[in-house]
Amino acid sequence: MQKQKCVLIIIVLILLSIYSGQGKYCNAQIEQDNQYIEFEQLVQNKRNAKAIEIGDGLFEMLVSKYSGNAFLHDLQGRLKVAHDFVELLNKGLESRQKKSLEDIVSLDILPELPPIGKCEGELDYLLPPAEQLYWTYHESFSHKLNIQKVSAAESIFLLGYYDLRMQSRIMEIANIITQLIITNPESSNLSYYSFVLPLLYLCEDDAGWNKSESLFAQVGSSNLDVMSDFCLLRVDRPKMAFAIAKYKAKSQDKNFPVVDWTLAASTKCIKNQRPDLAERLLTGVIDILDDKEKVVELRLKVAEGYGKCGDDVTAAKKCRQIAKDFPGSLLYGKLMSSYFAYLAKLSKPRQILAEIDSALQSRQCQRYLPQLMYLKWWALRKTNQQILAKIIGEQLIEDHGSSPCIAPVLLAHGTDALSNQQYEKCRKLLVQLTRNFPQTNSAKQAQKILVRLDNK
Repeated sequence: MQKQKCVLIIIVLILLSIYSGQGKYCNAQIEQDNQYIEFEQLVQNKRNAKAIEIGDGLFEMLVSKYSGNAFLHDLQGRLKVAHDFVELLNKGLESRQKKSLEDIVSLDILPELPPIGKCEGELDYLLPPAEQLYWTYHESFSHKLNIQKVSAAESIFLLGYYDLRMQSRIMEIANIITQLIITNPESSNLSYYSFVLPLLYLCEDDAGWNKSESLFAQVGSSNLDVMSDFCLLRVDRPKMAFAIAKYKAKSQDKNFPVVDWTLAASTKCIKNQRPDLAERLLTGVIDILDDKEKVVELRLKVAEGYGKCGDDVTAAKKCRQIAKDFPGSLLYGKLMSSYFAYLAKLSKPRQILAEIDSALQSRQCQRYLPQLMYLKWWALRKTNQQILAKIIGEQLIEDHGSSPCIAPVLLAHGTDALSNQQYEKCRKLLVQLTRNFPQTNSAKQAQKILVRLDNK
């Protein structure tokens, strides 16, 4: 009996211990949940400094609690990147700021003060270009942030804390850059550094507006165009460049013509030797157009972009493909003329001769007949078919005397006549060239020959 009483007492004590432990656990959980609620309220009330103070403690507790959680480790890595980026900017820009302040002080206002510069022989800290820093850190932000294997309350807190911390770092960087530009206005390109972290933060949110609009508002209207160009031309974010331009129009109550913006942006890409990026932009518009002629026009712009950037192979292929896809287009003649011109730049006279006759006979190409005849004449001369070239050249001069295409033909025929000692014929052709096409390179060469003829 005594033994049974002892066993019963032990069981009761164990149950009380368990209950007490559960009570302590529940109280701890309630306290933690209350902290999450307090954090959320502080964020909603825009008391960010206090929210960060509480959030830092909660975050460290969760990092310790879930030490093996890969998803939490990913978030921690991003926050470290943001911290390191601020430190890097502070270190990299410190010497420039000192120099700017020194320049201000040394305006003979306080000549007795010693200079506030670096010591002799000390090297400037070299800060990498903004786009290089973007690509250095890009991998950490290149996939969607997905917090798993934590409670729902913890997940909500972690995402909210991440957003708050990132936005705080973004503001720190903006303040650093603003102060430096105030003291050194010539360094306005330093504003690029203030775009790096926001763009990394928005890596997974190119099309979204929930985070983007608040960040764009912090940039300020005067810097939105600069940021848009930075996205487009330096860090390969055309969707974000589009979003920024659209936001600016919206903030100014203006219409935003998508096609016009795309055409202007693609032109910038081509000027900056990025025809591939121009093609991506224009393809996005082409895919939503029903107007076939507009589609042809934009596809031709893509081809011409490659040509302007020196990629004549791609330009020729694209022109030929567009002509095959739209044989009835009003731009068919221009497409074929451009195609053969790119082949000429690639020094492919035999390919031109193999294909050009069908274009010369096409009714759709008649508007571009002078250009096509000139290209055939060029190809014949390149392949040493001088008799046929002379026939085509004389026909071109006869039928299309006002076309600039005949300028090099007149020069070639004039020099041929000179080599055959046909001086009057040479003079007649070269005078016609200099009179009708004075601004061409052919005319400049013809003028030199005429001077020598006059001195004979």
